[in-house]
Amino acid sequence: MRARVKRVVEEVAGLSEEEVQWGLDGCNMPAPAFPLSHLAKVYASLAQASDAVASGGPVTPRVQLMGKIFNAMAQMPEMVGGEGRFCTILMSALGGSTIGKVGADGCYAVGLRESEQTKGIGADGAVGIAVKIEDGNLDILYAAVAEILAQLKLCNREDMQTLETYNHPKMKNTMGIVTGTARFDFEFLCTRGAILL
Repeated sequence: MRARVKRVVEEVAGLSEEEVQWGLDGCNMPAPAFPLSHLAKVYASLAQASDAVASGGPVTPRVQLMGKIFNAMAQMPEMVGGEGRFCTILMSALGGSTIGKVGADGCYAVGLRESEQTKGIGADGAVGIAVKIEDGNLDILYAAVAEILAQLKLCNREDMQTLETYNHPKMKNTMGIVTGTARFDFEFLCTRGAILL
């Protein structure tokens, strides 16, 4: 089973066996390590599969299953992240069009089905986003994901209000007094379907 999981992940990521490193995660399942660009590709592929299944046209068995995974995550986000968790709140706010999942050590991936918002950034089809915070800080990771979605206008204003507490988290001391807030010193530039940071 583990060999099959590894092979499928490598194929979906578009990488050779030598390009993917493997370890075990907390669930004792094979956990891959590969470039963020390929993680984004995997999540875009999941979202694209959901679009393909929804179109009603013929799809391969793998696309059918990938669409099923996307739809299960998007429709039952509480089963992915649990009550009150960022993954659950993000997917609930975006109403079935998006999946998001935290990974090990400050890594996060998002898959968005094709929409007017994705077309607005010049994307042709689904979009994948992958983020890694070097020190593994989850508060900053969630804030960065919310900021990226906001800057790219992949969420409407109402959705962003739902994510606001994550987008600009307030730091408090032991007395509960706000001592600071997170802000981001980066800006995305969209040009001809490419996104530059």
